Amino acid sequence: MANESKVHGERVIYYDIHFSVQLPKKRRETQKTAKVQDPRTSRSAKTSGKNITATPEQPGNILEKEEMKQKRLLADIEPQKSFYPGYKIETRGIYYSARMISSQLTTVFEDSDYDSIMKTISIFICMNAPKKIGNAIVRYSLTPTHVYGSYPDQVSAYDKICTIVITLNESVATENVFLQMMNTLLSKTKSYEEKKEELEDKFHIPMSRDTIGEELRSMCNLSDLVEEQGIQKGIRIGRRRERKRADAAEQRALRAEQEVERLKKELQLLKAT
Repeated sequence: MANESKVHGERVIYYDIHFSVQLPKKRRETQKTAKVQDPRTSRSAKTSGKNITATPEQPGNILEKEEMKQKRLLADIEPQKSFYPGYKIETRGIYYSARMISSQLTTVFEDSDYDSIMKTISIFICMNAPKKIGNAIVRYSLTPTHVYGSYPDQVSAYDKICTIVITLNESVATENVFLQMMNTLLSKTKSYEEKKEELEDKFHIPMSRDTIGEELRSMCNLSDLVEEQGIQKGIRIGRRRERKRADAAEQRALRAEQEVERLKKELQLLKAT
């Protein structure tokens, strides 16, 4: 997906990693055993000296399958080199998630078809976080608060936005396996060979050179990539600001020229009279 998001009336933003996810179909199987018996056959009884033989049970064991609709969601991953960029990380995450929702108008849903809005997830990975907050995962999402009365909860109706902040610090011990793996993967102190060996031995991830191994080699330079992306983003923002300044200066020059022409005409009228 395009990393540049343009919405009319709002500034352009640039996602680092922007993609959509097609969730797999799920089959919900419920097995119902319905044994329907004729009351007369619930037991053997003797009537007039004759046994009444129980009739076969009606078919039970009914298997019902319900195919759930395929679900899609939009996601954005933002690796951060600094935990203190001058604003709250979670606030930016909420803004990015909201932008992914507003950008769906006319592309995913039309007019008032709000039920078609795809869920959005914005994930911020903060590398080299301070020790006091390193190795943590926090999720921000919408949850209902029942203030009064009874109201049916339909999770799919409001579960549309989610922001996740992950903080990493490889010098701080953690029992969380995911954070351990991320610290290894994004380590600035470990070499490619050290990462590969640890991922294979500790996390049991087969590091084939043709697949994951090559991806790891690329990931080893993620911090430099994030820095380079930041530089490129800064250059784009700088260029856009320069264009705005140039356009504003051009507009001021045009207005000044028009004012001069107006004054010339007024002077010519005064001379004529």
